[in-house]
Amino acid sequence: MLYFPQNNRSFLALSKARLVVALALAFFIGFVKAEPEEVVVVGTALNKLVTHVSGIVSVNRDNQIARWNSSLCLRIEGLPSQQQRILRDRVADASSKVRISVLDEGCAENVLLFFASDAGRVSQQLARHYEIPLRQDSNVRVQDFMESPAPVRWINTYDRCGFGCRLANSRITASSAPAVDFMLIVVDVTQAQGRYFQDIADYVAFVILANPSPQSKPAVESVLRLFDTAPKAATMGGISIYDQVYLDALYSVPMDRYIDGQRNAISSLMLTQLNSLQQ
Repeated sequence: MLYFPQNNRSFLALSKARLVVALALAFFIGFVKAEPEEVVVVGTALNKLVTHVSGIVSVNRDNQIARWNSSLCLRIEGLPSQQQRILRDRVADASSKVRISVLDEGCAENVLLFFASDAGRVSQQLARHYEIPLRQDSNVRVQDFMESPAPVRWINTYDRCGFGCRLANSRITASSAPAVDFMLIVVDVTQAQGRYFQDIADYVAFVILANPSPQSKPAVESVLRLFDTAPKAATMGGISIYDQVYLDALYSVPMDRYIDGQRNAISSLMLTQLNSLQQ
């Protein structure tokens, strides 16, 4: 069983009796250096981007979305050291583009990543251990995390005043401005079998930074579609241009807004960036 010392929230001792740690070399094709992706963006209408943003954002109980406003400290379990370094590098590279840093080992962990062949059991044990903070939004989200059949599942907590709190002065501006402060991610290595590890790493990096809905339905090209089709002969070559401009927009808009304002602001910024790339 998983053992959680009561005096150290960050430390998670994994028992071999319950958690079958799968080496990435046995389940993933491996890290392959891909040529830079050549992207041609054909005029994307604003309403399509609004649909896309609506389909991937995770909305909290305050009717807002949250993003990170602090450095990331990763704890990775279930991967050999080489794959751990690759994953850290991919997360660090994506994070640097939105002005978020990844700290060295020994920091206070706020992103816990588990690669396991018994992902359901691991998720249940994690959810029970962190049950009180994870119930921040609702018990339904915790239950969904435990029972999810997805190859990758995640859940987070957030600080309602992560970007500061103030008195709301309109129906547009909210009193809270939430920031993600803790995230659990569990990768089912059985379902990930046959995928390029680079693609898995990019998928995880995007999930960490974007905090998307676990039931995301992208309306445009996105790394979130990785598991929608059978494994392919070639790597995806990184996150899509739409993913990158989404992150750029997400980390630029004010957080003291309600979902309608946030969604429209993100979509508009995405369109502006995409148009500029075509000039």
